[in-house]
Amino acid sequence: MTPVLLAANGLVQTITIVVVAVVGLTFVLTARVLTRGAVQPPDDHTRLPEQPADLEPGKD
Repeated sequence: MTPVLLAANGLVQTITIVVVAVVGLTFVLTARVLTRGAVQPPDDHTRLPEQPADLEPGKD
């Protein structure tokens, strides 16, 4: 622990730990939200969607 936390009383220590935990969790959640879109592959707009077999032309 740092000297500041060792010198602080119990209330200040508790508040400091809570603040550090909240900042850390905020960082983790923000990183997850920002990287979630980057991991997914982009849509390939050059391919046509596959047609069901009964809609293909020339088949009866």
